[in-house]
Amino acid sequence: MENFVNGLRSKGDIVRVILDTNVLIAASYEVKVTHEEITDLIHRLQILGVEMYATVTTKAEFMEFYRRLMLTEALADLLDAESKVRVPKAAFEEIRKAYASIKSKQARDGSDPIFNDNQIKQIKSEFSAGSHSGHIGWLKFCSDCLKGYVEFFERQLMERGISYLSPNDSTQASLFIRRLEWPVAAALVEKSGLSVSDAMILNMLNSSICQFSMSLDFDFGFAVRADTDSKDVLMPDRLEREYRHYHF
Repeated sequence: MENFVNGLRSKGDIVRVILDTNVLIAASYEVKVTHEEITDLIHRLQILGVEMYATVTTKAEFMEFYRRLMLTEALADLLDAESKVRVPKAAFEEIRKAYASIKSKQARDGSDPIFNDNQIKQIKSEFSAGSHSGHIGWLKFCSDCLKGYVEFFERQLMERGISYLSPNDSTQASLFIRRLEWPVAAALVEKSGLSVSDAMILNMLNSSICQFSMSLDFDFGFAVRADTDSKDVLMPDRLEREYRHYHF
């Protein structure tokens, strides 16, 4: 990584990178197996003077991950026999069932023990909006566990030296070489089956003066290899080696 960055710096330009969502999460979520590795990489990028950016897509996905994580943890706390917070019986059963499911999946494949959006919606449907019959309402529950979370995690990104890159910020106009166009992102989807959100990140990279991105996502790297006009993506060696079998 350092050789790569120093090679870019030798051209005299400020080196800039767009961080994929999985990198942002790994840097802040200590349970991730890649946490220490990514934390070290980001620290070294800071030392090397590399400007690091999140996009509207990566920031939204980052916030969505923590929304689900915080709701999962707060809902799981309600299963504790010592909990003094009362919830409807049907809601309690939905929480218990969903929690057993994610713990089983974690044991099976090492996935994060976090409710998916469908599980959260199903649990939510068993709550009243307002407090009723001594049971906490969903609105009060969310206010207690989510209040201020966006500001908290935005501050975490800032403390790691990660800025927000936006084509709508007039002070960043010099960081873009072309307008962000939806047909360009759509073409990336059509070329390799890349997800729409990843296509938007890759389009941001190629439309800005950022020289590369950093990702832990196999599919993102696959799309970069498939698009000869795309800029570079920095990925773990173990993922890079996999691409050798795909005959690009």
